[in-house]
Amino acid sequence: MGRDISFSCEDGKFRMRACGVIIKDGKVLMIKNERDPYIYSVGGAVKIGETSEEACEREIFEETGVKMKALKLLFIHENFFSDSENSLFHETAFYYLMDYNGEELSSSELSFADNNLKEELIWVDLQNFPDENCFPKFFGEKLGSNAVAPAIIVTHAN
Repeated sequence: MGRDISFSCEDGKFRMRACGVIIKDGKVLMIKNERDPYIYSVGGAVKIGETSEEACEREIFEETGVKMKALKLLFIHENFFSDSENSLFHETAFYYLMDYNGEELSSSELSFADNNLKEELIWVDLQNFPDENCFPKFFGEKLGSNAVAPAIIVTHAN
């Protein structure tokens, strides 16, 4: 596969992501790392020459150590925010419901965030989804409803 679909320019940064939604006992699987004070969705960058579905399945394997198939596209999320360097960020993410059979998951040795930060899996309760420091914020509402999929969600954090 090719490089990650991301680039920087004078106006800001762009990144294309593919993410898996894994639900068990009313909880959704998320990730945290050693540095950042927030929790985020399982997934990562789509590479040139890779479909978002292929990227999602690859990322899920890299981060959980378990091979899963993407069942259906749930959300397309256009996310506009400022990063830690105060650069405008435009991220487009595809969220797929994964075919999870309850197999034991563990943080994979392949799972690292940017800057080689080790990542750790964490289950987050959908009924009491945190208001702060848990992204994407719409998981609490949208994963608990019978919304029609796929849904397009646009977020402006600034």
